[in-house]
Amino acid sequence: QDTMADFSSQGPSDYELLKPDYAAPGYNVLAAVAAIPAQANTYGLYYGTSMAAPHSAGAAALFVGLDDLNDDIAYTPGEIRSMMSTTTNPDVNNYLLTGPAGYFEMGSGRLDLGVAAFAAFMMDETTANFEDADPELGGEPNSLNVPYMVEYECIDTCNWTRTVTLAIPNKTTWNVTVNAPAGVNITVSPNTFILQSGETDQELVITADVTAAEVFQWYSAELIFDPDNGATQRIPVVIYATEPPP
Repeated sequence: QDTMADFSSQGPSDYELLKPDYAAPGYNVLAAVAAIPAQANTYGLYYGTSMAAPHSAGAAALFVGLDDLNDDIAYTPGEIRSMMSTTTNPDVNNYLLTGPAGYFEMGSGRLDLGVAAFAAFMMDETTANFEDADPELGGEPNSLNVPYMVEYECIDTCNWTRTVTLAIPNKTTWNVTVNAPAGVNITVSPNTFILQSGETDQELVITADVTAAEVFQWYSAELIFDPDNGATQRIPVVIYATEPPP
């Protein structure tokens, strides 16, 4: 089973973003190194972001290859990121080996290209919307159409809107279920929908009700998208339940 490295960067972000997005192999990776006169070895075992990042970049490059092989598909970087993020393997230990890693440790999970290649929906966002969401300018990062939902101040209820797009040529019917802890009730509307080539994208409204949850606590949940054609995909949800100021 995968385990987070003790040196791996962790969240939470200063803003309502899920960081890291996902995890990738980065420990004891056999890598090419520059040979020097005193040391003729050209390979070594290395670790760190410099090992994990190439795994991510290489995974994205493979999606570009799929794009090149299919004239009906043209993926943007955001769409590729969403397909990789929503098909990860969440079965990851924390670095202490005391239990599962949380979303602020592993992101959505460990990259799994064997599943990602069969992703049937994707998500994207415009440059203009990213610029408008700049928190330094009063924007709301959690309003972006990204493959996760984060809310640092959920008072009674909080909600998000996300839009998904068909990633394959075939018509696909989706059923959405929720895995959430006690006290947190999350609904998705609609929770059943069809994506079909040439038709409009599907907008989803996600609402979290934390009125039965203990306040001043973090809660993690996930939306599970099961298709009749393609791979199951997941979207993480991270909420901090709080109450109005006195």
